[in-house]
Amino acid sequence: MADVVSGIGNVVSNATPTSLDTHKKDNKNKDGNGTGDDDKTTPSKQPSRVKTYELEDEHTSAFLCRVVSLTLLSIFPALAFGVIFTYIGWGATIHKFLVKQIDYARMVGFLGVFIFVLLYVLDFSYWHGTFWIGLKNFFITIAGLAIYASGIMFAKDYPSMPLLLFLLSCPSYYALLRVTIFRKVVLPHFLISLAYALFIGGLVGLGIWIWWILQTGWFWPGESDNVKIRFYEFMECELPQHVNSTIILPSAPKLKPCQSAFLLWAGLMIASFSVITFSFVSYFLGKSLQTKSSKKAGTMARVFTVLIMIGFAGMWTAGSIAGSSLAM
Repeated sequence: MADVVSGIGNVVSNATPTSLDTHKKDNKNKDGNGTGDDDKTTPSKQPSRVKTYELEDEHTSAFLCRVVSLTLLSIFPALAFGVIFTYIGWGATIHKFLVKQIDYARMVGFLGVFIFVLLYVLDFSYWHGTFWIGLKNFFITIAGLAIYASGIMFAKDYPSMPLLLFLLSCPSYYALLRVTIFRKVVLPHFLISLAYALFIGGLVGLGIWIWWILQTGWFWPGESDNVKIRFYEFMECELPQHVNSTIILPSAPKLKPCQSAFLLWAGLMIASFSVITFSFVSYFLGKSLQTKSSKKAGTMARVFTVLIMIGFAGMWTAGSIAGSSLAM
């Protein structure tokens, strides 16, 4: 009998929580650190860490070697620009060829837009599988190249478009260098080295342009717009009758705007200043990545891009309000 009473007492004591246990559970629920069910516990989540760089300055010899390498590799896009867009190269000939492609430009541009619209209607973001992903990437590439080629062939309506697209394509060239030749170099060191290489390239380009102006004596617009008329002839811009570069007029004639003529004269200067500007951007981004998170550096890059776009929009609006055609 005593054994039966003792067993019943043990069952009751195990089934009924003590006042101390109840008090602990109540305090745990009041503090918000637990739930009513002890068996269900929520694991604590570790905070996600933003990718950061804590780098020291590298050795001078490695830095100089990379700067020289990037400077030499920058010769290829520089030569391409000189051949395509400057009077020293074949800028006038290439522009005349592109002007004749204006009808094809619209067709190619519509094709690229049509492909993007078709992919959107087919909801390509939900395509899965190796074959469908490859097909999606193929059509996106074709559409992007079509729109890019269309912008180049719009040289007749927008003479600055080919030059702008070329400058916007240059970062892709350096990104390719980053993932191939310099894949073992951390991003901050690469950006800082690239900044010095771009700064050197911009100064060289600006020096070549100044030397060319001094050698030819072609200071825009020249006496009685003689230099301006000469470049109008190079680009086959419309000129009044009996006006040509062989005649020095007593006064400057009234000429219709021709942006392509001015870009042929000043294209190298514009590109050089653009390269110098982006060298500063690359330098400050590299320095920021050395001590700050990549997320903050990306935010700085986006803010800079927005400011540049607002600046261009402001200049365009101001020129329009002032009655300027901005066609030089």
